Amino acid sequence: MIRVAIVGAGQAGLSVSHHLTRLGVEHVLLEAATPAHEWADSRWDNFTLVTPNWHCRLPGHVYEGPDPDGFMTRDEVVAWLDDYVRSFDPPVRTHTRVVEARERDGGGFVLDLETPDGPDTLEADDVVVATGGYHRPIEPAFARAIDPSVTQLHSQQYRNADQLPEGGVLVVGTGQSGAQIAEDLHLEGRQVHLALGDAPRVARFHRGRDCMTWLADMGLYDTAVAQYPGGLAAREKTNHYVTGRDGGRDIDLRAFALDGMRLYEPRPRRRGDHVGRLGHRLPARLPLAAGRGVRRDGTPDAHARRDRGARPVLRRPAVDAHVGVRTVPRRRSRRGARRAVHRRRAALGARGGLMRIGAVAAHFGRDLDRALAKVRAIIDSARADGVELLVLPDATLGGYLTDLRDPRADLPPTLAQDDPRLAEVAAAAGDMVVCLGYTESAEVDGEQLRHNAALCVSGDGVLGRHRKVHQPLGESLVYAPGDRFEAFDTPLGRLGMLIDYDKTFPESARSLALDGARVVACLSAWPASVTDRASRLPQDRQSRLFDLYDSARAAENQVVWASSNQTGVLGGLRFLGQAKVVGPGGDVLARTWSKGGIAVADVDVEHEVARSRRVLHHLDELRPDSYVTTGREPS
Repeated sequence: MIRVAIVGAGQAGLSVSHHLTRLGVEHVLLEAATPAHEWADSRWDNFTLVTPNWHCRLPGHVYEGPDPDGFMTRDEVVAWLDDYVRSFDPPVRTHTRVVEARERDGGGFVLDLETPDGPDTLEADDVVVATGGYHRPIEPAFARAIDPSVTQLHSQQYRNADQLPEGGVLVVGTGQSGAQIAEDLHLEGRQVHLALGDAPRVARFHRGRDCMTWLADMGLYDTAVAQYPGGLAAREKTNHYVTGRDGGRDIDLRAFALDGMRLYEPRPRRRGDHVGRLGHRLPARLPLAAGRGVRRDGTPDAHARRDRGARPVLRRPAVDAHVGVRTVPRRRSRRGARRAVHRRRAALGARGGLMRIGAVAAHFGRDLDRALAKVRAIIDSARADGVELLVLPDATLGGYLTDLRDPRADLPPTLAQDDPRLAEVAAAAGDMVVCLGYTESAEVDGEQLRHNAALCVSGDGVLGRHRKVHQPLGESLVYAPGDRFEAFDTPLGRLGMLIDYDKTFPESARSLALDGARVVACLSAWPASVTDRASRLPQDRQSRLFDLYDSARAAENQVVWASSNQTGVLGGLRFLGQAKVVGPGGDVLARTWSKGGIAVADVDVEHEVARSRRVLHHLDELRPDSYVTTGREPS
C-alpha cells in the first residue's frame, strides 16, 4: 500500500514527484520504459525545441545554460531532463506498465501492472495519471489501405532522410512536426510533396523579439484552457508552425514552394474512398494566411500599444517563467493549508529546499477597513497558491502621500505599534510570513512623530520592524527618518527589510546582507517621474531605475530580493507596479509589470545564495579600509 502512485515519468510525472518529495509524501512513479524516454526515442536527429530555452522550467529545475534565447537540440533536452532526475532522485519503477486501475473497496485504487518479473498489483490511496496525450501515434484509417510496398513512417518514428528509400517523399500535415520534417527532408535534397493542414503560420521574430516571448508577455501560457478564447475546444487546435533550427527562424511554405517543394491543398474525403485524396497542387506564390482565431486585440502590436502591465504574473521558479494571467489552484481550507505549510517547513528544515516567495503589486488608499479586507484577500489567495513569504507594498494600510512637492495636504492615517489592525494582519498571516507597510505613530521625547514603517509578522506575532531611513523630495517634511538597518530571524530564515528609496543607496542592502539576511524584502510606493513623466510607464525613467536597483542590489549582495510596489494613482502620483522576485545573480525570476498581481517564484534560498558566493563571495572580499564612508558637507 502506498500513499500516491504516479502513472508516467515524463516531465509531468516528474514534476508531480518533485512536489510530493518536497512535502514528504510517500509515492512511486510507474514508468513503462524509462524517465522522459520519449525525448530520446521519439524525436528526429535534427530536432530542436520551438520554444526558447528560458521556457524550460520544471519545479526546482530551470535552464541555466549559456543561451537562454536559443533552442535546445534533442540530445540537449535529454541531458537537461536527466539532470532533473538526478537532482532529486525520484522513486521510479522503470519498465513497469499500468494495465488497469480500478477502485478498491473501502477507498483507494488497485493497479494491475506488467513488470519485468511478470504481472503484479499495487494498491494506492491516490493515483495521478501523467501519461500525456501524445505517446500513442494517431494514424488515419486510410493508411492501412496504402500498398505495403510504399514505406510509411509516423513522425514519432522518423529520424532522418536516410531511413527512406530514394525518390520523392509525401509529408502529410503541416503541424509543428510535419512542417519541420518537411523542411528537414527538403534541406537533405529530397523532393518533398507536402499535403497542407490547417495549422496557422507565425513569424519567429516580431519587432526584434521572439514570438513565444510575445505570447508569454500577453499571458497566453498562464491562461487556463477554459478561459481561453474558444473554451475547452481550444486544446484541440493546431499550434502555429515555427522552428528553432539554426538559432530559430520562420517556416515559410511559400519559400518552400518557390524552392521546389510541391504543396497540395487538403481535400475532403468522399463517401466510399478507401484512401486519402490530395487536392490540387498549389501555386508557388501562396497568399499570406492569417492565423486562425487570432483576435485583433490579441496580437503583439495591440499588446505593445497597451500598457505591458496587462500581464499580472511571470512565474519563474528560477524559471517557470510562463507569463500571464495566473490561475489560482483550488482553495484549501485554512486548516488544510496550514497542514501543508507545516509539512513543507518540516521537509525544508530537514533537508533544505524551495521557498515560495510572493511579491505584490497592488493599490492601497486611505480607507483602512477596505485596505485590511484587501490584505486578507491577498493573503488567502497567496496561501492557496502555497506562498510562504508574502511581501506587500509600502503604505499598505492607509496609502502613501499624494504629492511629494506639498505632502502636507492629505496625509495618511497613522497607526501605533500596538494598533489592533496590525494584530489582525498577523492573525490572518497564520503560518505565512507577511511584510507590509504603514505610517507609524511614535512618541519620542514627548514629541509625536510619524515614520514610514514596515512590519514583518506571522501568526506568532511581530518578527521584525524597519523605519525608512532615506527620504526623497518633500517626504522629510512629514516623516521622521529611521536610523538603522537590521536583519531579523523568521521561520523561513534571516530576513531584512527596506522601504523604496532606501534601495537607491547600496549601503542599505549591504548592511542587511552583512547582518546575515539571505532574503531582502523591499516594500515600495514608488511613483513615475514627477518632473519628466513619460506617456507610458515602461518608458518612464523611474521605471528603468526601479528595475535596475532591484537587480543590482540582489547581485551586489548575492541575496534573494523580493520587491513589492503600489499600483494605480493616488492624488498626483502614478505608481509603477513592477513587483518582482530577483535571484542572487540579479536575474528576475518573476515579475508583474505595471498592473496589479503577485510575482511568485520558487527559490531554494540557501542553495542559490551559496552557489552565487561559491567563487566570488562579495561580502568576504570587501575592503572597507579603502572606501570613503562619509561624504562632504552638503553645499
